[in-house]
Amino acid sequence: MPRDQQQAAAAAPPSSDAAGEMKRRIHAAIEGHGGMTAHEARVDVCMRMMASGNWVSGLSHQMLAEAWGVKPSAVFNYATQASQHIKALVRLGGAEERESLLAQLVQNVERLAQKAEARGSRAGYRDALEANKFLAQLLGLVTHKVEVDDRRSPFEGWTTEELEHFSKTGERPKRRIP
Repeated sequence: MPRDQQQAAAAAPPSSDAAGEMKRRIHAAIEGHGGMTAHEARVDVCMRMMASGNWVSGLSHQMLAEAWGVKPSAVFNYATQASQHIKALVRLGGAEERESLLAQLVQNVERLAQKAEARGSRAGYRDALEANKFLAQLLGLVTHKVEVDDRRSPFEGWTTEELEHFSKTGERPKRRIP
């Protein structure tokens, strides 16, 4: 068993609280990375956690750093690479991959909204509302209205002298219409 997995196995996760649940997920994600370097396996673990909705900002860095025996900044770098890989997969993937990813994202956002609302607090409801807004954007149900004002300025075409005269006297220039 590689050193990374031995370290992860040695840090046996507690079974009762949310942190324990996170540690169990991390240990499960670490399993089965044969043929990869330690760096590749760690980036892959971060990718899997992100794609499955198990990545918790702020907490996952700390948990993985502890499990792997590295600094949180190293895990931040792994997570950055994982995020870049996910974005590349979305950009370069075909319609089937995008549909699959969209379905996973919808499921994750719905779960996050339910958890937030279950807290029952004002912040929980606010977070649930934000998650649902994001879901509506993700599904293309919300359109952003952009208004372009194509009206011309009333001073367009005026010379500098005409503008100065108008600013001093308030009189519009006298022009002949051709």
